[in-house]
Amino acid sequence: MENEHLLISFTDNGNGIADKDLAKIFEPFFSTKKGTGSGLGLWICYNIITEHGGRIGVKSKLNVGTTIQITLPF
Repeated sequence: MENEHLLISFTDNGNGIADKDLAKIFEPFFSTKKGTGSGLGLWICYNIITEHGGRIGVKSKLNVGTTIQITLPF
């Protein structure tokens, strides 16, 4: 099972994320939603995943949607 990984992919057809914001989405307290949320959700996910030797990546297009891929080692 060496070098085997689990890939989890989430896709939506929502508003998407602007290119200018993509680089910031894993920063603590960053949010595009004014007045709601703490901006910690993706930061917490990023830290948990990387602490387990995994990776998380995002592809997004405005007005099309977003895909988040998580890769974790077995």
